[in-house]
Parts: sequence; C-alpha cells; structure tokens
Amino acid sequence: MADAYVKRRGPRRRTIVLTVAGVLLAGVTAAAVALWPAPEVSEISGEEVLNYHDDSVRSQALAQLAGMNLQAVRAAGEKVVNKDAPSLQQAVAAGELSYEEITAVYLERIAHIDQAEGGINSVTAINPHAMDAARAADHDRAQATYTGQIIPPLFGLSVLLKDNISTADMPTSAGTLALSEFQPAHNAPLVDALNGAGAIILGKAAMSELAGFLSASAPAGYSGKHGQTHNPFGPRTFSPLGSSTGSAVSVAASMATVSVGTETSGSIVAPAAANSVVGFTPSHGAIDADGVIPLAAALDTVGTMGRTVADAVAVHNAAVGVDKQLPTELDAQALLGRRIGIVARGDEELEAPAKDALRHAGAEVVDIELDSAGIDVAGVVESNFAADYADYAQRYDAPVTSLRELVRFNNADPQRRARYGQGFLEDAAERSPQPEATAATIDQATELLRTTLQEHQLDALVVYDNGLAELAGAAGAPQITVPYGAEDSGRPHGLSFIVSPGADAEAVSFAHAFEAAGGARLEPRAYLRDLAGGAGS
Repeated sequence: MADAYVKRRGPRRRTIVLTVAGVLLAGVTAAAVALWPAPEVSEISGEEVLNYHDDSVRSQALAQLAGMNLQAVRAAGEKVVNKDAPSLQQAVAAGELSYEEITAVYLERIAHIDQAEGGINSVTAINPHAMDAARAADHDRAQATYTGQIIPPLFGLSVLLKDNISTADMPTSAGTLALSEFQPAHNAPLVDALNGAGAIILGKAAMSELAGFLSASAPAGYSGKHGQTHNPFGPRTFSPLGSSTGSAVSVAASMATVSVGTETSGSIVAPAAANSVVGFTPSHGAIDADGVIPLAAALDTVGTMGRTVADAVAVHNAAVGVDKQLPTELDAQALLGRRIGIVARGDEELEAPAKDALRHAGAEVVDIELDSAGIDVAGVVESNFAADYADYAQRYDAPVTSLRELVRFNNADPQRRARYGQGFLEDAAERSPQPEATAATIDQATELLRTTLQEHQLDALVVYDNGLAELAGAAGAPQITVPYGAEDSGRPHGLSFIVSPGADAEAVSFAHAFEAAGGARLEPRAYLRDLAGGAGS
C-alpha cells in the first residue's frame, strides 16, 4: 500500500532557510534522504517526461466544465488557489464563492496545468459526477444555513484519492496497466465515509506503481498506467518521493483542497516533505483500509494530506467513525513544557533551526541516537504481498487474481508494462506469508519505539524529512510531517513527529504547535507561473 523504505546515505550539504515566528534562520545543511527501493535522491531525479493518458484526463476535466465560462473560472482561482479548507468555507459563507466554483477552479487547473504538455501529471482520473456533487452541495448548504445546521469542515470541498483506493465510479489500478480499466463494484468504506461527510471526491491521484514495490530502478512517481508525476518545485530535478506522489503533488500545486494517501513505510511522509505539504499517517487501523489494494495488510495505513495540520485532521475525521475523530481545536501551545527527542545526525548546522523552532514553541529539546536499520519492513512486504493481494482481488473481483498473473501480463510487453523492470514483483510473487517473522518485526519496532521514548522520558521523537519511517510504520505509530523550509536550490524539506501508537491527538497537536511557530510551508508558484503563463498561480 505504500513504499518508502528510508535509508540515509552520505551527507549532501545544502543551505536551508526556515522562518521561526518571523525570524529568518539560515545556513542550515541537510543530509540527503534516499528512498528505498527508489534510486538515491539527488538533484537529478532520473525521471522521464511520460504521460500515458493521451489527453484523456484533460478531456474528463473539461467535460465536467462544459457550458461554464472558463475565463470566469480562472478569475475565481485567486480566491481558491493555495487556500486551506477553513478559508474556502469562510468564502462560501460570505457569498464570495460557491462549491461549484471551487470545484471548477480545480478541474480547470487539472486540465490546463497538471495535464498540460510538460505538466506535473499528478491526477490520473476525474470523477464524472464531481460537478453534480458540487452543485448539490451548494443546494444542501443553503438548506442547512436556513435551518441552522452545522456545516462539516470538509463539506463541498475537493478531495483526491490515491489510485489504490477502491471507487465504484472510477478505475482503481494501483498504477499498473493490467488494472487500468478495473472498476470495483463498490467503494472502499473510507470513500463512503468521505461522501457521507459531504466531501467532493474530485478524482484519483497518481502513484508509484504498486506502491513502489515493482522495481529498484523505477523513479518515484512512475507507473505503467499513468506515466511520471513530477515535483512542482523542480520537475525532473527534485524527486516527488514516496508512492503517494500524486496525493502530495496535487495538494502542493492546488489541484485539490486535500488528498488521501497510503503508507507502509514513508509513502505519505516522504512526498509530503518533498512537496512542502502536511502528511499525516495515523495509528495503524485508525482509518479503515478495507478496499485498498495492499502491500502488507499488517502494516498498510491510510493517511491524509493538506496545506495545514488542521486540513489533514479534517480529512482524517471525515474518513473515520465519530468515535475515532481527533480534536479539531488544535493547541498552538501544545509543545510547551514537552520533552522532544531529536534524532541527531551529528551536524549542528542541520539541527539548529529545528531545535530553535521547537524551543521557541516551548519544548525541551533532547539529542538522541536511534538506529532502526534492523527493522525488516521490506521482508514483511515481500512475504505478504502475494497473499494479501490475492485476498483483495477475490473480495473485489479484480480481473488480475494474483501477482504471478500480473508478472505474466507485464512480460508480454515489458518495454511498455515494466519499463524499469519488475524484480521486486517477481520475487514477491513467489513468496508466501511468514506470520512469525511479520509479528517479530512489528514487535521489534514497537519495543524499540517504546523503550526509546521511555528511557529518554520523551513525549515525541522528531526526525528530518522521512527518517525513521520504517520504525513508525512497523510499530503502527502515528507520524506527521510539517513543512520545514527549503534548501537554497529550492528543494523543500519537512520535520516529522512520531509518538506512541494510539497517541494520534498528541501527534497532530505537536505538529500544529511547530507549524504555528515555524510557518515554513512553500508554494511552487514560479513553476506554475512559467507553465501556465500566470493563469491561476
């Protein structure tokens, strides 16, 4: 379900600029974070410009806009682009926008920016009922206002779903060409929950094929169904990272208000950091993962992305039952007096700005050392993928019933169907579950996290970008990444908070407090302006 198995390589020094409560902190160096099994992250991403849709996504978006004045839609973009969910709801309440206009702005941007020649290619399908749902939301809001009903935070706002989440009105492929026309008979429960909360399912976000467990040489964001998704801060220069690439890129570039992704070990937090958005992976099982094409069900976790911590929480709350919802009143003072452990890299230039921001928010900062290299997440995926996929295929009546069948399909046209090889898939297809080894890995990670927090008397761990994603993923612990400025080259970074399993409310509170103190989310405006000639950017 997610892919990013993180390993650190040698340091590559870059200057990071971070603002803490209006104070500019510079001169920070960043160690490069490499994504396994994807190639090492560098200034050269190894990506090609590939869009396999032949204008179909653009056509789907424009079909939804039939009869609308596109010039007026673009003009409304100034009130929509780069706005968080509360700002949009306030604009609707004030009569400045309608849900129809908000949805139309995103569809127009998908058609003319995301899917333009040289576009970032983050969206792989459009919901054919999106505009109808938006117009219905306008009607329902008028009725609710008249009767005094409370409007849910995500009501009428656009959500993109990662393309491994089952939807009855759009294909669900996990990025593989073999499933490109597979349309499940029913939605994943989380989709029904979002619909029930009044959210507009705008479409499907692109992803790394099979959540990255296809080939060691495939760039992050590539799939045989969709092509290559690019980081809007530096297309073909900075990797989009992770497997929830489209989910992160689309939010960063204002193709939707928020998105849903999935994670096994870093596939939400890695692209969130790389694209300067908030990525929240809750405790394992917090959001129902039924109906999600799996990697390893024992680890796979559904999570959310937004421009702010509050937006990510709003999506989470819309996707879960009432008893699992998190507090919506986030405390900007949540770090006050809390003991936070930073996993040190031995580079004070790298660590100083984050420490300063945390201290500014009132936290006590402690340097710690932690080695999670022995946690074999890849082994868990390799041994469980075939059985877990077969179970999904049987329950959702997928046309490809096994990984072996998928390997054979790809081998019939490897240049098109397995452009970068399929070594991981071939190995996984021949493996069978090892429940004792899986349980041992989970126990090892859970105990390492527990003892680290206990021995150092910590309220949370903080790591740079997606470090320790394998520890949090295997332990089923919540982790949330908050934008943390950028290098002088423009490549964004994030800071991730990890807490004990079940302590999701603390994770989002700590992240919100850091967000309030740091305020370092970036916008990819220069790229969008260059591509679209200024429209909507």
